[in-house]
Amino acid sequence: MHRAEQIFEQEREKAAAVVSAAKRGVRDIGKEAREDLDEGEPGDKTAVQALTEKAKASGQRVVDAATDKAQEQNLGKISS
Repeated sequence: MHRAEQIFEQEREKAAAVVSAAKRGVRDIGKEAREDLDEGEPGDKTAVQALTEKAKASGQRVVDAATDKAQEQNLGKISS
């Protein structure tokens, strides 16, 4: 059972790194959205509409960051 616990711990650490990368991406997008709103009014849109559009347009960045980190960490690939 010792080997199974090692594998679990390794994969848990890899998954935690992936989650951290995704969280950083979300934080960056939030910061950008705040900066965009601070720079002036969002044109003919409400602030909520502008933030919603930013979130939708930026969602793929979060997915890409998480995917890249998962590949970098070899998530799901058991090392011997």
